[in-house]
Amino acid sequence: MTEIHKTRPAPFAGIYLFDKNRVKPALLLRGLLKAGDQRAAAPPLSAAPGLALPPGNSITSIPGNPGSWLQLKSPDISGVEAAELYGRQGVSFIEDLRGQFAFALYDARGGKLLLCADRFSEISVFYAVFPGGIAWAEAPAPLSRLPGVDGGIDPRAVDRYVTMRYLPSPFTLYKGVRKLPPASMLTAGKGAPAVKVYWDPPMEEQRYRSPGEASEAVYAALLDSAKYRLRGVGRAAATVSGGMDSSSAAAMAAKCGVKLDTFTAGCKKADGCDFSASSAVIAKAVGSRHTYIEYDSPDGAAITEMSAGYAEPQADQCAAALWFAAEKMTGGAEVLFSGDGGDENFGGYIRTRLMLNMTRKEKGPELETLLLKAQAAGSRISPETLLKVRTATGNRLETLYSELTRLYFGDTGDFYEPKEREELYNPAFLSSLGPGHKTSALAIQEIFSGTQGQNWMSRLTLPDLRIFHPDCTVPRLRATAERAGMRAVFPFNDHKLVELARGIPEKWKLPPGTTARNKCKLILRKAMAPLLPASIINGSQRPFPTPAGEWLAGSLNGFFRDSLLSPGARTAAFFRRRSVERLMSEHVSGKKDRNAELWDLLMLELWLRTH
Repeated sequence: MTEIHKTRPAPFAGIYLFDKNRVKPALLLRGLLKAGDQRAAAPPLSAAPGLALPPGNSITSIPGNPGSWLQLKSPDISGVEAAELYGRQGVSFIEDLRGQFAFALYDARGGKLLLCADRFSEISVFYAVFPGGIAWAEAPAPLSRLPGVDGGIDPRAVDRYVTMRYLPSPFTLYKGVRKLPPASMLTAGKGAPAVKVYWDPPMEEQRYRSPGEASEAVYAALLDSAKYRLRGVGRAAATVSGGMDSSSAAAMAAKCGVKLDTFTAGCKKADGCDFSASSAVIAKAVGSRHTYIEYDSPDGAAITEMSAGYAEPQADQCAAALWFAAEKMTGGAEVLFSGDGGDENFGGYIRTRLMLNMTRKEKGPELETLLLKAQAAGSRISPETLLKVRTATGNRLETLYSELTRLYFGDTGDFYEPKEREELYNPAFLSSLGPGHKTSALAIQEIFSGTQGQNWMSRLTLPDLRIFHPDCTVPRLRATAERAGMRAVFPFNDHKLVELARGIPEKWKLPPGTTARNKCKLILRKAMAPLLPASIINGSQRPFPTPAGEWLAGSLNGFFRDSLLSPGARTAAFFRRRSVERLMSEHVSGKKDRNAELWDLLMLELWLRTH
């Protein structure tokens, strides 16, 4: 494929009117441009009948299909190449796309518009349907302000955010705006728009003669992914902590021959937040130009600025360390090479180990039997329909789901518990939710539907691969990269690597009974042994934690109270004041660590204020 020059592209956005007699789409498009965007001063581009695009965008004609066009955003393939593929293959051309991409395509023959997101939403696609047309953008807030779009807050989305600490697709906070799920394509035309998944992570184990054969395949696939994503890149950057995933990404970037900068964000004043020693080890091993960036307790203005920098509310505290360090990530690198995705592919999360150990025992067969009974009852396992399967399974299915949910959400606070959220929500907001909120295992139940008969590790990592990674970890790293003037790149997201990794027997990734942090992802450790020091290969996971709990009890305590408890608080429409005060009191007094819950609420409040 053609090598694409890596420059900061125009925002992927547009408006298409099926009813050409309505107001000109260019007039509507001005609302999609971000405030302060220098390109907003230029007139929108009316590139085809009924279509308007922001300045800097363009369309490509589809060969052999008069009146058809393609708008593409991708660093990995050109619009001409993609249009030619569609002209020859039709919709199946998506199977040949790799890496980052988002596109809008109008097929004049069928009178339909297609919107598509890549397999891991590395480029987010939000959309809003209104009378006579459809609009799309990389952020939801501008779409919510378009005429004919319901920009009211969606109570169900607030509940999902509070539960999961990020927003799972297709939800956004706005009733009239949706997020296209990863590996999905929307078709709009006559009738209601329809969304279809075009790629699913495989579930079946493949035959490998030995762990050595599997590790060699992993090494080759990860190196191929790195080479593909670094074509034409002269200098790359990587954030490293000394953990397996970030170290593997940095090592592969160095193996590709690019000039490499490595950065580590840390707070030496806080326990568990200093990775200067381990990051120096990996920097020496890969021969990078290394910088350790120290951050201190931020003030309210810095926290507010961070919240404003995200397209959606983001309560993952690991995002804060990288955000505060981003402005000091200098050196001229074009891309930020990330190790995110390694845990999802190779079973690295603590929750995966705990859930897998549970299902390897007697509860796995019981849960499988109950799932089959529920499926026979004709009900999809979801928050809205779980009550219907009780007659087929008794309460036991819900009990097992609750146990899995406790393990899945156990390190992210207590808001996954329905009782905790019922205490938090004010009566009016609670009544607007309906019965669905009483079931807390949102990710587990919705993802498990249709996975009967497959190996448990593939099933238990699906919530992370389909939801957590594309909707939480990818956006946080993308925002960090943009703040640093770079583009985020994810070598672990290559679909060929994902398909290979999911076919490796689970015992080679996570041996039975494993709970230690340095005993997971064994096949990845074996694959990377030729490139990484033994201290890294045998080391534990090292995320980028922040001392948010200390901040909320100390330097940020007053800012938190002013934000959440003031008369003008946006979240007062959702939360009881006395419940917020109780959470803060428990945290400050040391009665209970509530930093996850408090950070969750603060990030939502600040996001609503800045968007």
